[in-house]
Amino acid sequence: MQCPICFDVDPITIYDCGHKICLICSTRMFYLFDNRKCPLCLHDSVDISYTEPIDVVNKKIQHLLSFNCTKCDDKFSNFHLLKNHCSKKHSLMLCNICYPSKNVFPFEYELLTKEEIMNHKYIEHVYCTFCNKWYFNTDDCKSHCIMKHFQCPLCIYKYFISYADLLKHYKESHYVCSERECEKSDYIFKSREELTAHYKNFHYLNLKPEPPIERKETVKYMNPTHKERLTLKEIKKKIAKIKFTIPKKEFLKKIENNPSNENTKKIEEKRIEYLKNMLLKEGKEYLNIFLDFNSKKISELEFIKQIFTLSNGKDITNLMTPIFKILKNKSLEDNFNKFNKERKFPAFKKTISVTTKEPIKNKPEDTSYKFCVIDFTKDKK
Repeated sequence: MQCPICFDVDPITIYDCGHKICLICSTRMFYLFDNRKCPLCLHDSVDISYTEPIDVVNKKIQHLLSFNCTKCDDKFSNFHLLKNHCSKKHSLMLCNICYPSKNVFPFEYELLTKEEIMNHKYIEHVYCTFCNKWYFNTDDCKSHCIMKHFQCPLCIYKYFISYADLLKHYKESHYVCSERECEKSDYIFKSREELTAHYKNFHYLNLKPEPPIERKETVKYMNPTHKERLTLKEIKKKIAKIKFTIPKKEFLKKIENNPSNENTKKIEEKRIEYLKNMLLKEGKEYLNIFLDFNSKKISELEFIKQIFTLSNGKDITNLMTPIFKILKNKSLEDNFNKFNKERKFPAFKKTISVTTKEPIKNKPEDTSYKFCVIDFTKDKK
């Protein structure tokens, strides 16, 4: 019996519904796609069994997921170490864009030369001409363009590097309403007829007819659906011009971790300046309290309490969080968390029960209820 998906290996994985597939296909579904549904009937399986012993199955799964070099069988803990090994020892490259977007096992990675990897990227992936970055597919590049660039609402897939370029594109390719009411709202139209109808209905004006003019677009735009916008040679030239430097975060960490560096004081000064500007936006009183705290005139707890009272008892978490994070003051953070906890959940105070009843005073003895002995023999005599 063969696997109904790959038609290659004998099936040993059994779903709740009774369907069987091979271990490679089931491991791909579970670990790479995070999907436990049966691929044949889409039944959501909870308990999955195997025809082989579980120890043997676990070893096979670990081998499938391990980062082993297909050339020399060396083992590595992650993709980046495997990639460095392949480039240094075998002079071959792994595509860092395929990982982790492409759901394949490490033994299925393609080992490519420098020329082959450029062709592979050009065919398989999408290049953003504004950011000089590769993206896995058009969907990834679209989401990037929506977040980082400016989209034309009429052209749909045209993205521009700045808002000024977008406005220029409006004037070159579309028809813009130049009236004051519509100028700020960017009223644009695809045709001259739509613009004249807009003027007539909203501004009660009649536009004079104009002869058709050939429109030429001079603004550069990015279209993630068209790979032909840049040739492979142009992409290679662009990449060659980029100077690969250490990322800013790593560079700052190196400077901060070196105590003998002269730049540490400058970094601290810049941090304090940033906090001053931030607190000044809230008000001068906030800034004065921070200056007292920074010059150690008031304690950490007093600083927190004064900020809290100044904000009229409102939650100050959003204001305090950047302060102790930028200053890297762990004790200030602990004190703030303690203050917040005490404010939200105040401790119960011990109360003494007070009785309103007065203590009973000593009453005089009532002699009327006492017993007495009467001797009747004396009366008889």
